Amino acid sequence: MNRDISSRDKYEGDAYLKDIEDTHFFDVDGGIYKPKSCRTETRSEKDNRGASPSTPFFVNPSSDGCLIGIATFSALVAFATLLVVGAYTYVAHGQWEEMRKAANFASRSANAAEVSNTTTRTALEVGERAYVGDKGIKISGKVAPSDQPTVVVDILNGGRTPALNLVSAVSMTYSLKPMKKFERADTTGASRSTLLPGADTWSNGVTTKRLLLTEEAQALDNKTAWLYVYGVIEYDDVFGKHWESTFCYFYVPKSPSVFSNCPYGNSIR
Repeated sequence: MNRDISSRDKYEGDAYLKDIEDTHFFDVDGGIYKPKSCRTETRSEKDNRGASPSTPFFVNPSSDGCLIGIATFSALVAFATLLVVGAYTYVAHGQWEEMRKAANFASRSANAAEVSNTTTRTALEVGERAYVGDKGIKISGKVAPSDQPTVVVDILNGGRTPALNLVSAVSMTYSLKPMKKFERADTTGASRSTLLPGADTWSNGVTTKRLLLTEEAQALDNKTAWLYVYGVIEYDDVFGKHWESTFCYFYVPKSPSVFSNCPYGNSIR
């Protein structure tokens, strides 16, 4: 009787254990049975992840759920950060473009203002500065044999402001052929002065180097020789710029004016 009970108990115990093994597993670390739904990876499975269909990506969802959640959250944060950085970069690039355009516009405006100021200043100087040149010529004596004519030049300031540091030099030359180029009259040692607007002054007188010979006077009358009076006028305007004007006259026999302007060598600057 006892033997039958013992056999039955053993059979029932084995059957119970078999049922338990179908729904539970023995946790070696804890020494107890646990439901298979709570089963974690065995050490062998953990060491050989990727070797079986249950862990093809070296991740076991049942045991690594927390890690997967953290990884997913980190990925979302990284993606959001990327979006924020991209948006910031786009906005910053737009702001940089606007700043560059504004800087270019400011530069163009400054250049335009400078050009405008320069144009205005130039126009002011052109309209207000001194303009000094020769007004005419006056001769004392005659262009005749045994005579020595003396010539002075009338210098006028036709501008609106004074001419400063004014100096002039006049030369006279006798030539047997027409001349177009002359040596520059020498202003070295000449006294300097200020000429007010609208005022005029006379240059130093210039004369022939000697008395004219009879044949020289006759050549002038016959227009086979020429007598030239030429010179230079130097001055500064009130804006600090230096200017130079030139003049040239030639003797015209039997003319009321005696001397006329050359077709060249005359300038007012």
